[in-house]
Amino acid sequence: MRKLFMVAGESSGDLHGSALVRALLARQPAMEIKGLGGPKMQQAGAKLVADLTHHAVVGFFEGLRNVSRIYSVYRNVVRLLETDKPDAVVLIDYPEFNLRLARRAKKLGIPVIYYISPQVWAWRQWRVKTIAKYVDKMFVIFPFEEDFYRKHGIQAEFVGHPLVDVLADVPDRSASRKDLGLTDSDTVIGLLPGSRRKEIEAILPIMARAAQTVRDTLGRPVKFLLARAPSLDDHLLQKYIPRECPEVRIVSEDTYRVMRSADILLVASGTATVEAMILGTPMVVVYRVSLLTWILFIRLMKVAHYAMVNIVAGREIVPECIQWRASPALVAQEALSMFQGDRLQQVSQNLSTITGLLRRPSIPANLHPGAQGDVPSGVAARILEFLNKKGGT
Repeated sequence: MRKLFMVAGESSGDLHGSALVRALLARQPAMEIKGLGGPKMQQAGAKLVADLTHHAVVGFFEGLRNVSRIYSVYRNVVRLLETDKPDAVVLIDYPEFNLRLARRAKKLGIPVIYYISPQVWAWRQWRVKTIAKYVDKMFVIFPFEEDFYRKHGIQAEFVGHPLVDVLADVPDRSASRKDLGLTDSDTVIGLLPGSRRKEIEAILPIMARAAQTVRDTLGRPVKFLLARAPSLDDHLLQKYIPRECPEVRIVSEDTYRVMRSADILLVASGTATVEAMILGTPMVVVYRVSLLTWILFIRLMKVAHYAMVNIVAGREIVPECIQWRASPALVAQEALSMFQGDRLQQVSQNLSTITGLLRRPSIPANLHPGAQGDVPSGVAARILEFLNKKGGT
């Protein structure tokens, strides 16, 4: 019986990890998958050693308070790898933890597979040397990552972005609006301030005040929808919406319909920008962190843009209001510019073009017969092929 140990440290990693767990168990039901993740991975069939998704934070300095707790989990995982050696370790993003674990796993003679690359091409590029030394195979979800890693002598393969498959079944704009009690003629702006308390504290007041300016300037009724992450509650969100701001309707557990329904989104930089891109909704990307985190971050940046859609495109497709530019006035200005002429349509078309670059390549014919066409199934087939070549049983 094959054994894998899988690590996902954030809610997005839990989502992608759960899909991969299901795909692996569909092909090998007897496989034992242990790991670190969240409720989705557990529901998919993984046996969790600990849940790291509750400890996710924004920024280096904001995360210091969790160091001892996470290091305790790390020590427990190392002991488990030593006593119950798996056939491979599968790591999903979460580089601060996973690269350290990759080093230890490699020293124990355990093959290391990385699915969903840490963004070493954007900042802290010296970590690519760690990856080259301790990671056996990279399965990457952005096409430019394959070339980046291969230039550094790392085996990397572009497998497509899993969210393209995940979002394929989201109802279209008209149906999503109907489901949310909206009409096709409504002007709708979606607010996605993030999924962590620190993000909400820093970003939601900016978005809310920008919404006020947009409403006052457009000269027509505007409906504001705030997509609430499962990790948050309505009371917390209301706390950071200034009283003078327009009424904001909080929508729970229906983020994708909010995204699809909106004319534009004010969205925190992160996975949500990729989701919005795939759904074709124009956006203004907003982000702000503590001053100390920003000083550390900006010195290490190696890319010209922050939003993933702009990084993939190699140019600014959607406006970015980051740190000093993350003011209500500038966010409102960028949002209002979207309503000029045919810009909404142009941006939506550009997003569709960029999304086309993320679609999965075909699964090689030499991989396991019967592999399905979605990204997790393709990755599962590739992992099993990798284990066969390593001599797994």
